[in-house]
Amino acid sequence: MLNRKKNIIFALALSFLMSGGFIQDVRAERMTVVPKLDLDYRHDSNYFKAENNEKSVDAFVIRPGISLGYVTDKGSLTLDYSLDVNQYSGESNIDDYDYTGHLAKLLGKAQVTDRLSMGIENAYIKTREPASSDEYTNDVARDKYSLNRFSPNVFYSFGEKFGIGAKYTNLITDYSEGINEDSDENRGTFIASYNLNRSTLLELNYQVWTRDYEGATSDYTSNQVMLNLKKTYKNFALKAGAGYQERDFDLASREDFDGMTWALGFKGQTGSSDEFAPKSWLDVVLSQNYNDAGSGEVYYTATKLSVMAGHTFLERLDLILKGLYQNSDYEYSNREDDKWSLACRANYRFNDMFSFALEPGYEARDSNEIGRDYDNTYILFNVKAQYDLGGRM
Repeated sequence: MLNRKKNIIFALALSFLMSGGFIQDVRAERMTVVPKLDLDYRHDSNYFKAENNEKSVDAFVIRPGISLGYVTDKGSLTLDYSLDVNQYSGESNIDDYDYTGHLAKLLGKAQVTDRLSMGIENAYIKTREPASSDEYTNDVARDKYSLNRFSPNVFYSFGEKFGIGAKYTNLITDYSEGINEDSDENRGTFIASYNLNRSTLLELNYQVWTRDYEGATSDYTSNQVMLNLKKTYKNFALKAGAGYQERDFDLASREDFDGMTWALGFKGQTGSSDEFAPKSWLDVVLSQNYNDAGSGEVYYTATKLSVMAGHTFLERLDLILKGLYQNSDYEYSNREDDKWSLACRANYRFNDMFSFALEPGYEARDSNEIGRDYDNTYILFNVKAQYDLGGRM
């Protein structure tokens, strides 16, 4: 545990030092200082997502935070932090789950030369939400845990056509309660990209990583190669990728596995050429891969479809539809799960400082194993306030 904390502190310190070095001695174009406050109320009909003995829970979240930004003509540095104070009511002893979470992100970018760019990112989160633990998670446990992801990267362009890049990622997962195991993942990513023309990009992506567990779960090494093609049009973009992954476990008693990985994506917008302020937009991703976080040897092939669509009415009211479906086909058993969710979020921006949001949603899972099914309905209310103290400095 002590070594993990030292690793986190070292990663944060290195991030600050490197990011600071990126932008020294360069003229500042803009500085932002944005204090903010989020207030959430959420009611879940089945907070623990159990098949039987459902528990209705009310959650109250106070989330004060601050965002600091510094932009120059050669780079940028952004620090975003929020404190999440979570309190629960509605069931006997549910207040035992009260906790204070954290969400911090540091991002630095620099254009070192006309051809060489560098970046560094450090993200830290402390939460009870299992969805943060893995892109393809099927977990429902409310164990408290922290994640720290440290990732420096570099990219070199040989011209308008060809470029190569590399990224290192260290991911530390630390559980403070429950049965899940702590783990340490180290990943190298290597990219070669080629612009076939102004609107078509071909990319070769190779990743190799190890995941080491502190308990009985077998450590493993994975290798994955993907070939991706991205085609950009005026108002939308298409992306397709296919590849192969093999995963080798350290324990001889644990069977290795391998298989195809692939992804298809569509992103479109209308009403504005600004990708951050479209009038209407749609983002669809269909992919298949293995989960990475497999405490207790819980691994599966995940086929996931995520859909998000939005439209802005009267320049202030944002309506967002969110849908998700995932099939999880387990490697070491006959278990197979189908999980889906659907939500609609309405967000009204009174002005640049204040907004109010309402989000009803439904979640469910259907499994061929007894005790794995669940359904949950929820409603979320959010009030947000923020103000840019930095202005145009």
